[in-house]
Amino acid sequence: IDTVGFRGMRASTNTAAAPLPGFPLFNDFSGTIRQVSDEEFAGMKHSFDYAAGTLDPGKVTVVDEVVFESWIRRQVLIPTGRQNDPMPVYLFIPRHFDPPYQSVIYLPPADSWSPGFRSDSVKIENYQIDFVPRSGRVLIWPIYSGSHERYDNYHADSGPERSSLALERNRRVRDEIGRVIDYLAGEAEFDGSNVALMALSYGATLAPFVLSTEPRIKTGIIYSAGIAPPIPIFANPQNDPNVFWARVKQPIVLINGRYDPIRPYEFVLEPLLKLLATPPESKKLILYESGHWPLPRYLMMRDSLAWLDQQQGHPVARDADR
Repeated sequence: IDTVGFRGMRASTNTAAAPLPGFPLFNDFSGTIRQVSDEEFAGMKHSFDYAAGTLDPGKVTVVDEVVFESWIRRQVLIPTGRQNDPMPVYLFIPRHFDPPYQSVIYLPPADSWSPGFRSDSVKIENYQIDFVPRSGRVLIWPIYSGSHERYDNYHADSGPERSSLALERNRRVRDEIGRVIDYLAGEAEFDGSNVALMALSYGATLAPFVLSTEPRIKTGIIYSAGIAPPIPIFANPQNDPNVFWARVKQPIVLINGRYDPIRPYEFVLEPLLKLLATPPESKKLILYESGHWPLPRYLMMRDSLAWLDQQQGHPVARDADR
């Protein structure tokens, strides 16, 4: 059959290693991690402070609900405190489990932070996170300031303008996750005291600003991550994820591909594991024989659920569905 075949390879006689086109060689920049004192961090953290209870759950509006086989997709609008800028939030609520539901808040990768990608076209199966509502937990995907139809023109700016916008984006994402947790805490359907954060790639770059300043998040699952490189956008310490990673104390599992060309584990992932302030017995690194993304679906699901079961407890299905 003409459409069936296989690929082969021939070993080169050139013993000098050369980078593949488009894949830059990484150097070990772990020695560039910025150190700040407790007093300096307290000053930076102040601009990320969020007072629990800021959001009145009674002002959240339900937009619609769509029933799927394993979950109900509910869209709500959460006030952000900014006029004419409510935050759409999608909740994927399990159908075959009883409330109150454990919650997993998602920080998506870079494609969600690009122009022209509307949130109503998102399918959680394409991001390999449909296992969350299938496991009995509610998956929460906020449409953050700067993402999807709330895109903030970030890529058009450069220099100081981009750095300023990045800082504003970091602060807004942290504030908006605080409001999501307020909503969960105010609704009997959800267990607002049992919240996890799940972040992928670019979303993982935003995760430390939330984890280090939001004590109501119980644990984190971080995919395809690493320490931040010394690039201009991170020159301001308030923009530097490494400064905030060093203050993260929750139980964390890091899950990456061993052959990730964007974030090689030996240069950026192992240093991140050491950088976390999480106690050694509460942080874990898992490597797959894969690249940056996608990660092996079954392994990712197995290890993520094992971590959530350990940190949140195991959801129990309804008797009729067992």
